Formats: sequence, structure tokens, C-alpha cells
Amino acid sequence: MFVRTGLSIVLALGFACDAAAQRATRTEIDSELRRIFTESGARGMVVTIVHGDQGTVRGYGETRPGSGRKPDGLSLLRVNSTSKLFAADLLGMFVQDGRIDLDEPLQRYAPQGHRVPAPITLGQLATHTSGLPRDLNGIAQPYEAARWTWLERQTQLPVPGRSALYSNVAFDLLTDALANKLGTPYLQLLAQRVTGPLKLVDTTTAPTEAQCARLLDAGGPDTSLPCRDQTQYAGSGGLYSTANDIGLWMKNQLAADRRAQSVQVRRNDLTSVEGLDLAGPIDGIGLAWLHLPADDNHPALIEKTGGGGGFMSYIVLVPDAGVGLFIAMTKVDGEVMKKLTRRSNDLVGLLAR
Repeated sequence: MFVRTGLSIVLALGFACDAAAQRATRTEIDSELRRIFTESGARGMVVTIVHGDQGTVRGYGETRPGSGRKPDGLSLLRVNSTSKLFAADLLGMFVQDGRIDLDEPLQRYAPQGHRVPAPITLGQLATHTSGLPRDLNGIAQPYEAARWTWLERQTQLPVPGRSALYSNVAFDLLTDALANKLGTPYLQLLAQRVTGPLKLVDTTTAPTEAQCARLLDAGGPDTSLPCRDQTQYAGSGGLYSTANDIGLWMKNQLAADRRAQSVQVRRNDLTSVEGLDLAGPIDGIGLAWLHLPADDNHPALIEKTGGGGGFMSYIVLVPDAGVGLFIAMTKVDGEVMKKLTRRSNDLVGLLAR
């Protein structure tokens, strides 16, 4: 259980029985997490691990320069591209309900008067195979309206479905389509089906003043301030959350058969893959989730990285073993992220044995 308290929860996953202790000792896990933090150079780091029906949070460093306080389960952070997993989870729920089909064309749910210049489907948006670029830089604001105006002006988009290209734009268009299809704003849909039922009280695109006071901040070039509304990027990277909330969500992901986690596209069926191999070479793509094959150090995994706004984060699950790990730190550095993902993969490998 994740206890909602201002104090860090002691790391004690799966060590209640002798068998688990033989496979992965508390010392091994603690030592590796501390090494990840120390070598990262981050100001602060918070970790959530789920193992079966247990969940724990551990904090390292400090919440902001000079605070002397460790991050904990209530420390606010930007989860960036983990936001895509929430959008994909919602999409998967509506697919299972029979209310949406992944093969439906985006054009069907475009705002009135807008045209989609390629036969892009909702499923292709959610699997990074739409042919759309990573970001739209320098377009007019507000972004919610500008992304559709930009889209209808494109005349040379790649043929959808042939290759994979990591795309933030695709997920923002996807959440627009969900809202238009169901006649309800995306964030309201998310509250009705995900954050509300799971009581994810700090998962939001528009944190309050009280929530912002809990925001982790490294200061200097890695500052996460200002703490402001990110609703226009809700589907691609706009969510704020906490280690407690992400832990509850991971437990929910591990407890049920989730459509979003299933492989939708195999790498071998694509002509190219770009921007999806940060945590290791993938062999398949789910709805936002990326699939890593087993190797000598870990079983098959599903994962997602996130970065920006003063934070880097990584979430990785081993569904068959009921194991999940989420790490977020106040650092933005590509090489650090690469090391973070590899060591996290090996760490869940230990826990999954």
C-alpha cells in the first residue's frame, strides 16, 4: 500500500520471505539505487517500486537547493512523456468497451472544418507510426488550435504505418480525437476512468499553489520552475504527478490485462524505427508502451522514458512477475538517461527472479 504521508517510505520490497531475500537482497537493491543517484549528479531522485501487492517509495538527495529534505512520495514532479501512457491506457479502455476502434481514421474526429491530409488511424497515432514529426516548433499559439491548422497544410507526410518515428504531436492529436469522439474533454475523460477511480490526487496538468510548493527543483540550469499549467500538452507530456500516484497507477497496470500494453506493431514489420530505442533496442510497440526483449540480465520488459522541464524519468514493468519500477530525477542529460534505463532494466530483472 502507498501511504500518503510527507515521510519517505522505507524500501522493503519482497524481503518478507526467505526465498525473495535469496534472490535479491535489500542491500543489493539499496546499493544500486544509491549508485544510480550518486553517479547521475542529480539534486534529487525519487523511486517507486511495485512488487506483487507491495509498493514502496524511496527518496535521495534533497527537494531543492539547501532544503535538506529528501524527496518523498508526495514530492511533485513533471512526468513528461509518461503522460502518453495515461492517454494510451484511456484509449485501450475505450477499445475494450467497444466504443473506439484503433483502425478508425483520425479524419473522422478532426475539429469541424479541418482536413487530415493522410489516412492516419487512431492506432497509428498511439504507436508512433503515423508519420508525424516529433514536435512542432515555432508554430502560433494556442497550440491546441495551431496543431490542426498545421496538419491540414502538410502535403508530403510519410505514408502512415510503414515506419516508426517518435511523435509528441501524434499524442496531442490523439487526445483531441478522443475528446471529439466521446463528446467530453480529454482531462475529464481521464478523471472519470483513471485518476478519479484510482484516487491519483496529484496527477494533473494544472497544479495548485499548494502542489507547486511540493515541486522538486534542482535550481540552476536544471530548474523545474516555473510550475505552470501544461494542459495544452496533456496527451504528450503535460502531466505532473508524484511517486505515490505513479505507484498506485503501476499497481493497477500490473493487476489487470491492459490492451494498451499488448504489442500492436512488430519492429520487423517496419522499414525504420527512429527515436524509440533510448532504453534499448525495442522489438515491438504497444499503445505508447515500448517492448524490450529478454536478455541475460532481465526478462522481457515494457517501458517508457520521459524528459524535460528539469526532470528525467523512466517507468518499466515486468507484467508476468508483477514488478514495476519508476524513477524520476532532477537532471536532464542524455548520457545519464541512457545509464539510468540500463541499470533500471537490470534492477527489475533482479526483482523479477
